Amino acid sequence: QTCDVVMLTYNLQQAQELPVLDACARLGRGALVKKALGSGRLPPEVSLELVLGHAGTSAAVVGTIDPAHLLADVEAARRVLG
Repeated sequence: QTCDVVMLTYNLQQAQELPVLDACARLGRGALVKKALGSGRLPPEVSLELVLGHAGTSAAVVGTIDPAHLLADVEAARRVLG
């Protein structure tokens, strides 16, 4: 069976699902990466470079209740994406 999109965990500390992300890149499927920032425990710019730099990543799901953290995360993503 096939699917269009998967959601998986991938970050600097959790790479167990990297083969799934690699398969998404190879098969042209979407991949939503959750926990890209390790629930706020990982440095945003380095983490987003890893996650958004992978060809299989369609989007990273990032959340926070702190507006300042959100702004910092958006700025980090902008730097990574150019």
